[in-house]
Amino acid sequence: MTGNFYELGPWRVTPSLRQNINHLELQPNPGSWNRRFGLLFLDNPIGTGFSIASTPEEIPTDQQAVAKHLFVAIRKFIGLDPSFKSRPIYITGESYAGKYVPSIGYYILKRNPVLPHSERVNLHGLAIGNGLTDPGTQVSTHALHYYNLGLINEKQKIHVEKLQSEVMKLIEAENWSDACDARSNMFQYLQNVSGLPCLYDFRRDRDYDSNWVVEFLKSAEVKKALGVNESMVFEECSDAVGDALRSDVVKSVRFMVEYVVKRTKVLVYQGQCDLMDGVVAAESWLKKMEWEGIQKFLDAKRCVWKVKHVLAGYVQKSDNLSHVVVLGAGHFVPTDQGVHSQAMIEDWILDREFIPPLSSMESTPLNLLLLLFFFLIYSAASTIPKEALPTKSGYLPVNSTTGSAIFYAFYEAQQHPTNNTSLSQTPIVIWLQGGPGCSSMTGNFYELGPWQVAPSGNQTLELRPNPGSWNRIFGLLFLDNPIGTGFSIASTPEEIPTDQDAVARHLFVAITKFIGLDPLFKSRPIYITGESYAGKYVPSIGYYILKRNPLLPVSKRVNLHGLAIGNGLTHPETQVGTHALHTYYLGLINQNQKTQLEKLQLEAIRLTKAGNWSNATYARTNALRYLQNVTGLATLYDFRRYRAYDGDWVVEFLKDPEVKKALGVNESMVYEECSDVVGAALHSDVMKSVKFMVEYLVENTKVLLYQGQCDLRDGVVSVESWMKKMKWEGLQKFLDADKEVWKVNGVLAGYVQKSDNLSHVVVLGAGHYVPTDQGVNSQAMIEDWVLNRGFFLSSMESTPLNLLLLLFLIYSAASTIPKDALPTKSGYLPVNATTGSAIFYAFYEAQQHPTNHTSLSQTPVLIWLQGGPGCSSMTGNFYELGPWRVAPSLNQTLQLRPNPGSWNRIFGLLFLDNPIGTGFSIASTPEEIPTDQEGVARHLFVAITKFIGLDPLFKSRPIYITGESYAGKYVPSIGYYILKRNLVLPVSKRVNLHGLAIGNGLTDPETQVGTYALHSYYLGLINEKQKTQLEKLQLEAIRLTKAGNWSDAKDAKSNALRYLQNMTGLATLYDFRRYRDYDSNWVVEFLKDPEVKKALGVNESMVYEECSDVVGAALYSDVMKSVRFKVEYLVKNTKVLLYQGQCDLRDGVFSVESWMKKMKWEGLQKFLDTEKEVWKVNGVLAGYVQKSDNLSHVVVLAAGHFVPTDQGVNSQAMIEDWVLDRGLYANKNIHKPSMNL
Repeated sequence: MTGNFYELGPWRVTPSLRQNINHLELQPNPGSWNRRFGLLFLDNPIGTGFSIASTPEEIPTDQQAVAKHLFVAIRKFIGLDPSFKSRPIYITGESYAGKYVPSIGYYILKRNPVLPHSERVNLHGLAIGNGLTDPGTQVSTHALHYYNLGLINEKQKIHVEKLQSEVMKLIEAENWSDACDARSNMFQYLQNVSGLPCLYDFRRDRDYDSNWVVEFLKSAEVKKALGVNESMVFEECSDAVGDALRSDVVKSVRFMVEYVVKRTKVLVYQGQCDLMDGVVAAESWLKKMEWEGIQKFLDAKRCVWKVKHVLAGYVQKSDNLSHVVVLGAGHFVPTDQGVHSQAMIEDWILDREFIPPLSSMESTPLNLLLLLFFFLIYSAASTIPKEALPTKSGYLPVNSTTGSAIFYAFYEAQQHPTNNTSLSQTPIVIWLQGGPGCSSMTGNFYELGPWQVAPSGNQTLELRPNPGSWNRIFGLLFLDNPIGTGFSIASTPEEIPTDQDAVARHLFVAITKFIGLDPLFKSRPIYITGESYAGKYVPSIGYYILKRNPLLPVSKRVNLHGLAIGNGLTHPETQVGTHALHTYYLGLINQNQKTQLEKLQLEAIRLTKAGNWSNATYARTNALRYLQNVTGLATLYDFRRYRAYDGDWVVEFLKDPEVKKALGVNESMVYEECSDVVGAALHSDVMKSVKFMVEYLVENTKVLLYQGQCDLRDGVVSVESWMKKMKWEGLQKFLDADKEVWKVNGVLAGYVQKSDNLSHVVVLGAGHYVPTDQGVNSQAMIEDWVLNRGFFLSSMESTPLNLLLLLFLIYSAASTIPKDALPTKSGYLPVNATTGSAIFYAFYEAQQHPTNHTSLSQTPVLIWLQGGPGCSSMTGNFYELGPWRVAPSLNQTLQLRPNPGSWNRIFGLLFLDNPIGTGFSIASTPEEIPTDQEGVARHLFVAITKFIGLDPLFKSRPIYITGESYAGKYVPSIGYYILKRNLVLPVSKRVNLHGLAIGNGLTDPETQVGTYALHSYYLGLINEKQKTQLEKLQLEAIRLTKAGNWSDAKDAKSNALRYLQNMTGLATLYDFRRYRDYDSNWVVEFLKDPEVKKALGVNESMVYEECSDVVGAALYSDVMKSVRFKVEYLVKNTKVLLYQGQCDLRDGVFSVESWMKKMKWEGLQKFLDTEKEVWKVNGVLAGYVQKSDNLSHVVVLAAGHFVPTDQGVNSQAMIEDWVLDRGLYANKNIHKPSMNL
């Protein structure tokens, strides 16, 4: 009944929206399997669901008994209606039915031959979904599966392998019951260590939930309507049946499938996301089948399966066996992908091909339907608005005798590049489309022209301004090239060029004719650009111009200044060899498909080398068609897209007679986006290389090669493959040049590599048609390249000031802090009574007691220290973990809002601006600011003891010292100082220290500085070359540290981090996910307000700085000194918490674990051997905890450097549980120092 009302039946149970939540109703299921077939649900075996077992002893204990009962039931059902006798029967099921289905199928096929025809069951096939069929084989797959998904680590994988081996050993010994228990233990372990709520689907936040169905089926009226015995109490799953079949669980029925598949058809399908009985598990036993057709099946292609033109999964089929992977589904495929599972079962039963034949795969039905839609509904605007007309357009004759001519459309620059640039010096950019044979009007109205075609609200097409147009500051000329393309005229097909030399000749004539249209054109710099097959046109015309110019008088020369090629086909022999490896490492094809594609590529290369040009083109086409088919992608031009690029609006627009008239097009011309005639003429040209032309060009003028990162045909990998082969004396210098980060308006846009005349740009977030996908960024690219503006140097170094301007110009702090948001105590704690130096503090009492039995005298006090060095703890207060956070209000002032993740919910919370000179703290002279951790600790000790003296109750309260970042040195230093001082002080003077917590801390710099390269490399943020360079910088910092050259070592560390920042282009190394840096400017503005300072008890002469350069300078030589030895001492005497946000690249998990492993502490090995446990907050995965004795290590998921900012509530739960020894931190053996030391 779960399958009926939750998965594939005609109706599904849901709560009604019309009445209260307790009312359940049935709604039609669009994915029901009874759309075309009769659908029979059986509660099997007896004792299950509504089925009746007269006694528990009668419940089957093995598959033979299950099959016998089912056979009787099925025959009785067939006997209910004479028409049932002849109807084909298909037996289907999922999960444990991976045993039931083969068992009853096997039983039927064995029984049928000995029965008269009238008694036989008309079995036509079996289907098993996410089934347990061969447990001994399937159980062996989990360790590797979970490990490769990143759900368990190496140690946990080894443990799972041991558990798997134990299960298999027990199966071999036929110790069925113990093997079942061992299998359950393994899954329990996997559930625990992975922390997944549901092993049946690793994507889910919570388990599948069919409780509505259970409630529905418990209703007396429902039971009556279904004809259920009224005394039956519905259970979704019966423990009694489970117990009866417990010894059957791990027995294999694979031999039954082997028997069945020889006689009838079998479908085995899985949802891709099931970790229990999914794809890997099923394929493991399929490969082992003893069946003469198995090798043929394994050799069969895995084909793309689509439903309504949307990728639904993959199908592998041979003879009677079909295997289907259903995308976007877990264990319960019909629940997750109802319509797709319906299509699958219908096509399989009806012997309809999952995969349409090649001829239909090559068609694009969706596009045709859309095109029909355009014809029926949309029409082009009656004319082009005057402001959208080209400055000049028409025809440029290339053969005055025959009348062949190239159509052009020229748009003058909307403005001059600079105030000092006259029109006679304003560059002209020429655009050539690819194909071969595709019109540059696509580039004009779909990509980079000043206007783009789009549907309007009144069912016509209209032109809209293109903010990314390339004619913002340049003239822009579109040429329909070669003749016969778009609106260009070829007097006869024979006159269409058949090679690049002829293309270039025609283009040269057209360009010189265009220059002759206006005297000012003569002096204007010319840049020739294009994309795709124009990766051949552009070099060809550039090469032709540079060869012709020296032979011509100056007045006849073309003023060529550069060439730009986007996603170009330039050196096909090399480029065709890149597709297999590229798509394999993107995970789009498997090893077999990669091997097959490599064979197709090699054939294309072989034919190219042999000069068999036409057949080489066919071979390349075959390779690309194969790739398209096996991946099922909507387009190879952008692997992210669900639909192909669609310029149909442009085609319809350009077919309109009024539009053609406005553009000056010959009225007899019929517009085609891409001409088959031109394509045929240049068919034998496709595989010919023009790399030698680029090599010549780059020695004589500047060249830009750019690609959208998501193009699989002519993208980054493809272009870089031939760039590396160029014969050019500047090549090695180019290859050695750094790949620079490129930003537009402060946002990462891509990467630039440049040396001498050659520039290479990777455009992020773009496919083959870069100006369509990233219009504004492509505009910035072309403008900066043409104008030699440091090649993006200005935009790489700029930082948007919008937010800062907003802060300073618009927002002001609230006139005062609300009374309820004031600290309980705040002011100054003198550290030198003679000089007046003092540490500023703000203390917030606990909002409530930790427990009903805790008095205020026992309520812990947390002390928070900020990092820097020299950064104010007021950042921690108002931006991270204090009870109030600063935020803008609607009336353009700043206000305080309650922080639900505050650390003072049940603890007192004390913020100290440390060391003196930081934030609001006072340093009488710069010389009094500490220069090492000993000086810092001395001042802190004085301040803390003075604070304790402010209230008699503070004396007995447990103290926990916490902090982040550079406080990774402050916290151990003051902790170490306290424990050492407590030993020699009277009890009344001791500090009641109970523990220390460090978040994303810098503690052992010599070790930590060595981690950046490897961490960033494995995150994919830097390449091998950059990793090598960063490792050199790291080693220099380590060398200087070992030599005690502290100041230079600090410089070296800064150099390494600066290099990493520049290479990656990240907004911040503190969190690699962020598009913008952490921003606490609201806090800074708030704390500068005189009323705020007065309310906090701040010396009115203090000018607030978030981070003090003076303090930073004083501690400069301290930065690279280690305090690890202090942590080693502390962890022997009190509890220590080290926590990190997982996304911090500076002082994150990798960095901190590197020095933890080096600690000299007798408990270290025990700690390292301890399991990393799953940590949840309110039932949701929050991170991982590893704990042994006094040491706890926490990884906080979805957080960067500032954990309380990123994960406030989770960080609150962490600190509370740790302080109170609750949950994962509970340990009776924790050492708590006594005040009586």
